Amino acid sequence: MASLIDQIRQKLAHRQKQSISDPDRIPAAILIVLFEKAGKTHLLFTRRTQTVEYHKGQICFPGGCCEGAETRCDTALRESFEEIGLQPEDVEILGELDDIRTVTSNFVISPFVGWIGHPYEFDPSSIEIDEILELPLDKLRDPASWKVEQRTMDDGATGEVFYVEANGSVVWGATAKILKQLVEILDQ
Repeated sequence: MASLIDQIRQKLAHRQKQSISDPDRIPAAILIVLFEKAGKTHLLFTRRTQTVEYHKGQICFPGGCCEGAETRCDTALRESFEEIGLQPEDVEILGELDDIRTVTSNFVISPFVGWIGHPYEFDPSSIEIDEILELPLDKLRDPASWKVEQRTMDDGATGEVFYVEANGSVVWGATAKILKQLVEILDQ
């Protein structure tokens, strides 16, 4: 599996990350957690509770708002610990994806890609997380898994929205954009 880790690390290192500096948006970071299970690479997603402030009930990556002077990577690791009990020292950061803006919650999200050993003893926060989901990367790399539809946004603009169905749930919005970028980078 080291070759896949090296491939991901190299692909992320040999590209120019697109950063967004927008003082009108809230800086945030997420962690794309990768691991090997049954000989295949999987990604970890969470389903948020209905009691959190943002993105109630949605499937997403662990993450949240930056606090104080912490780096965005520190934010992704701290939030992953708070949400699912993932110890920062157990994560090997492989690289970063481009920053993205959220449409409805006014964030600029910095995505980080990390690798962990498996099995892992997660400890999800009952306040923030309803469920931890594991999806095989191969399924998400299959173009047939992806759907697109035209949607009208809150601001009246229309655009294409990508989404993927996984284990009876729909991954869409910022999470799908981030996931799609990772898949496109890996398939280059």
